[in-house]
Amino acid sequence: MLILSPLLFTVAISSVFIQDSVVTTAKSTPHRGKRICGRSGSEFAQPRLKKRYEAILVLNKNKWYIRTLSWSFRDPFRLFKNDRKFVAVKGIVRQAFEKWSNSSGGALIFNDLSPIDRTAENSGSNFDVLFAKYAHGDKESFDGFGGIVAHSGYPVEGIIHFDGSEYWSISGRTGLDLRYVALHEIGHALGLRHSDDPKAIMNPYYSDQLKGGFELGEDDILGIRKLYGIS
Repeated sequence: MLILSPLLFTVAISSVFIQDSVVTTAKSTPHRGKRICGRSGSEFAQPRLKKRYEAILVLNKNKWYIRTLSWSFRDPFRLFKNDRKFVAVKGIVRQAFEKWSNSSGGALIFNDLSPIDRTAENSGSNFDVLFAKYAHGDKESFDGFGGIVAHSGYPVEGIIHFDGSEYWSISGRTGLDLRYVALHEIGHALGLRHSDDPKAIMNPYYSDQLKGGFELGEDDILGIRKLYGIS
C-alpha cells in the first residue's frame, strides 16, 4: 500500500472564522506537501484534564444551543458542470452530516433545506455549504490551487465553503478527498477544534489514507458528546 506523507490543515482564526489548508506542489501530485502550521499551537496548549478529549476538543465556548439544525448545499457560482456531479457531491455532504448525527447518538439532527434551484440564495439554513473561488462575499477569499482548501465558521456562523480551484475527489483515488474534508469542516462548524489524536477526523493533518471507512474516531465522538452534554 502506498502511503503518502500527511499534510497539515492550517488554521487561521478571525473572530469565529477558520480556514483549513494544505500545501500542495503540482497538479500531478496534489496530495504531496511539507508539514506546515500557521497557527501558534495554542489549541493544544490548554491544561490537561482527566479525560484528554475534554482538553483537546471542547475548550471552546462556541456551540449550537438547538439540537435540530438545517443545512443547504448550493452552487451560486455555477461551478458544477451538470446536475449529476452536483447531486453526487451533495450526497457526500449529506453523508457527512449523518455521520455526525449518528455519532451524537441522534441528539443532533440535521435537515436538508437545499433549494430546488441550486443557484438560489440560502433559504435560512443553519449551515450554508458551497464551493467558491477567490473572493466570494465572505470574510476571507480563497487563494487558488494549493494553500487554503476549505474554511468554516464556528457556531453560530454556519459557513462551510470549499475552494473550487482544488482538485477534489469523492472516491479518494485522485485529488483531495471530499469525504474527509467535509467531515472535518462540519466538525468545526459544530464547535470542535483540532484534536492531537492521529486517529481523529479532527486531527489537523490531512491524510490520503481512509480512516476506518471515514468513520469518526473515538476522540471525535467523545468530543461532540461532551460539547453537547450527551452521555
